[in-house]
Amino acid sequence: MNYPRLSAFILAFIIVVVGILGFFDYFAPEGVLFGLFQVNTIHNLIHIITGLIGLIAVIPNHRRYAAWYILEMGVIYALVTILGFVYNGDIFDLAYFNLNDNLLHAGITILSFGMSILILLDRPQEYTGISLREDPQRMSYR
Repeated sequence: MNYPRLSAFILAFIIVVVGILGFFDYFAPEGVLFGLFQVNTIHNLIHIITGLIGLIAVIPNHRRYAAWYILEMGVIYALVTILGFVYNGDIFDLAYFNLNDNLLHAGITILSFGMSILILLDRPQEYTGISLREDPQRMSYR
């Protein structure tokens, strides 16, 4: 398994596991997962769905799907982080995020963007079609 696929698999697997654990009172008494993170049914389902999308993205033997999943998770979690801070944790009455949730989402954002940058620096043309090492003949101005 290559680096983008492994990274996407780990991220997706953790997100699915957290979503599943949120349904069990042993791990989330009174809707607080591990005593730190505020969860509810919708929040758990969102985690499970986004994690399953990631697990599906790593099934094909192609790095591009996994790389795009990691980048998209960075964008999605950046938006969730911003909404969590702006709306003081209560996002459209669907999910409530406490400070720990917001900080975790910010961390996932930073890790996802960092992994995306590392992936793109490794083989940019494979993921974007753009080469950072342009042919000198093509770059000449005539």
